[in-house]
Amino acid sequence: MMIWHPPLRLFQILTCLVLGMALCAGSRCADSGTTGPAVAVVTNLSGPAQLRRAAGQRPLAVLDVLQTGDQLQLKAATSLELAFTAGTGCVLQLTGPGRFSVRGGDVLTRDPGARVERRDLAAAWRGVRIRPGLVGRASIALRGLAANAVTLRTPLGGEDAAALQRLEWDQPYGHPAGPWGYTVRVIDDQGTLLFLAQSQERSVLVPATLEFERGRDYLWTVEAHAQDHASAYGAAEFHRVAADAEDGMQALWQSVIASRRNPAQPEPVAEEVLLALALEQSGLQNAAQRQWRALATVRPALANWRSLR
Repeated sequence: MMIWHPPLRLFQILTCLVLGMALCAGSRCADSGTTGPAVAVVTNLSGPAQLRRAAGQRPLAVLDVLQTGDQLQLKAATSLELAFTAGTGCVLQLTGPGRFSVRGGDVLTRDPGARVERRDLAAAWRGVRIRPGLVGRASIALRGLAANAVTLRTPLGGEDAAALQRLEWDQPYGHPAGPWGYTVRVIDDQGTLLFLAQSQERSVLVPATLEFERGRDYLWTVEAHAQDHASAYGAAEFHRVAADAEDGMQALWQSVIASRRNPAQPEPVAEEVLLALALEQSGLQNAAQRQWRALATVRPALANWRSLR
């Protein structure tokens, strides 16, 4: 399954978390020059692990943030992936059994069975600051669907040019299988009707002659009509993201592909999770939803979140 290629206001809005100076014994990531505590994000976890801080001890979970002074304990065969983006950036793979300490930018092993492997992040991630937390967990929660509504899939919110080439939606929830007919409209922020189409499918192509301008908001609507006279309606706004955001997103997406052992075969690398977190924090909720859901199909730790049960 292809992990979705989304847009991102990357360099303007990713702030605040210094993911810096991480390493494992003998393999240090480059120092970012910051004075705050070293922080990493857990991008994957297979098996039981504990996180110990001054406030106490609890099970470690995906998307947890690790800070200087944290103590980790991994059971036998447990594997933990951590991503640090400060400096040149790196990804650490910790395996148990054993204990680990986050100290002054290092991840230090404390037991003979504790092991750490390291690989560098691509240059596109340098300077990116990601603020992981519970937002990712909330974003992947299943959403309820109204019986009289058409759920619009894309575009929603900020999108890049590629995402604006096609309008996609779902069949009204709770109604017979069909057939349904759909009337689709796109309206600009001045109330001008830009596009009108009829379709029996659940998507339509936007004419190549219709160009969406940056800095403007657009509304698109779908009216659904069934043979039994049932009807439903959906509406959503979207806008095209800034040019530098599209360029930055493309660079990050290429780094994700390059991180795979086989670029032609998608696999769950840490960069995929960083991308989802960045989308979440940028406010591009629809893009983040698609990325989280795609990841949940290939990362058991994400699929097993309580919010998905």
